[in-house]
Amino acid sequence: MAPHDGRPERAGRKRRQILDAARALFVSAGFAATSMDGVVARAGVSKQTLYRYFPSKTDLLVSVLTDELGFADATQAAPVPLQTQGDVRRALLRLARGITDRLMRPDEIEVLRLILGEAMRIPEARDILRTSLPEQLLGRTENLLRAAAAKGLVVVPRPDLSARMFIGPVFSFVALDGLLSPTPPDPPTNADLEALVDIFLRTVRAER
Repeated sequence: MAPHDGRPERAGRKRRQILDAARALFVSAGFAATSMDGVVARAGVSKQTLYRYFPSKTDLLVSVLTDELGFADATQAAPVPLQTQGDVRRALLRLARGITDRLMRPDEIEVLRLILGEAMRIPEARDILRTSLPEQLLGRTENLLRAAAAKGLVVVPRPDLSARMFIGPVFSFVALDGLLSPTPPDPPTNADLEALVDIFLRTVRAER
C-alpha cells in the first residue's frame, strides 16, 4: 500500500480556511461587498487555489450556507423508542431543544440573517434555506408523528399539517427572540418548551 501523503487532509484544511474566511466576510460586509480578492487575502491562499475549490462567488456562498445549515445530525440524539405517550413527549421536547439551541447561537443567527438577506436575490441561497431548515425539520417531525400514530399513541389524520403546527411555534423562538431581536439571542427555557410540547400534544394525543 502506498504511504499516506496527507493530501486529503491538506485539501480539507485549505477548503476550511477558505470557507471560514468567506463566512466572516459575508457576515460582516454582505455578499455584494465581498470580493474574491478579499477572500484570498483573508484566507491566506492563492487565487488559483480559491478558484480550484470555488469557481465563483455564488458557489462559495452556497458552500458556506450548506456547511453552516447542514445541521440535521446536530438536532438528533439517539432514537427514543416510541412505546408510550411519555416517549413521544420526550422526543418532541428533544427536537425542540435541539432546534432552538443550535439555531439561536449568535454565530448561527448571523448566518441566518445573511441567507435571508440574499435568498430573494440568489435562487441557490433560497433553495438551501428551504431544504436545510423547513423541509428537514418538518420531515423529521412528520416521521416522528407517523411512528407515534402507528403505535396508537397519537391521532394525526394529516401528519404533514400536524408537523407544521409543531415546528411553527418552535421556530417562532428563533425568529422573534433571535433573528428579529436587537439583543443577543435568548433561547427558551426548558419550562417554556415543555409547555409548548404539552399544548401541542393536547391536539394529537390519543385517548388511552
